[in-house]
Amino acid sequence: MDIGAKIRELRTERGMSQEQFANQFAVTRQTVSNWENGKNYPDLSILIQISDAYGITLDMLLKNDRDYIHGVDTSKKKASRRKKIILLLLLILCGLVALCAYVLTHTYVPTDNGQRILSETDMRMLVNLPGATPSRAITKTFDLDAFERMSERERGARELEVLGQMEGDIPAVFMDQHPAVQLVFQDESDYFNERIQGNAKVTAKLYNLHTEETTEKQVAATYKNGGIYFALEPDFVVFHEDPDEWYHCLLTVEYAIKGKEYVSLTAFSIFQDDEMTW
Repeated sequence: MDIGAKIRELRTERGMSQEQFANQFAVTRQTVSNWENGKNYPDLSILIQISDAYGITLDMLLKNDRDYIHGVDTSKKKASRRKKIILLLLLILCGLVALCAYVLTHTYVPTDNGQRILSETDMRMLVNLPGATPSRAITKTFDLDAFERMSERERGARELEVLGQMEGDIPAVFMDQHPAVQLVFQDESDYFNERIQGNAKVTAKLYNLHTEETTEKQVAATYKNGGIYFALEPDFVVFHEDPDEWYHCLLTVEYAIKGKEYVSLTAFSIFQDDEMTW
């Protein structure tokens, strides 16, 4: 006997109409009719109320009603699946929040001073720019052999490091001020300036932040006090019509000191003049 039949039996045994039975459990007469005709089932809370009201165990009410038991079992499985899906979505959301926090923390914070001039060898390079000696330029220095063994991906990552973590993180020069760049080399142990030997190779990669064009050129440098010096001539970069146009200049410097060969990377921004409109 299914639940609907048992409810009908309980009701008729007590001479109750469907309306009276419905009022006892705060439902409508149509709801009781639907229970008795097997169109749907009472909630578990209603079954408990019926059990208490008529002194019949839930076991007796549910016995042999396979459809109801299957429905409860299916509902439990669906509820369990929903809980797992919700938990998974919450974990994903927490992961995204943590990722956003990490990106915001590391992307919009300038490079720390202690991370600006780093060397993986016994020599380091500093950059002197007009009005800032030494400048806040970020430099990375390597033994030439170690640098040449790097993969393109690793070299690209090192180049990105010297471009800084946010706009304004690397120093700027203004072409209308006829800027010059001086590269100075120091021993990592005592910070004394060292003289380079022979000719250095200075390569400039220029990234136009307006047109997204990239050019590469060798820089003609002179030597002063053992370091490298070069002026940014008017044809070093080409500005177009847009007054807000600007460049990133990435320098790769290959040189020798005391018989050892090194590579240093650094970067700075180039603007047409110091009255940029933002």
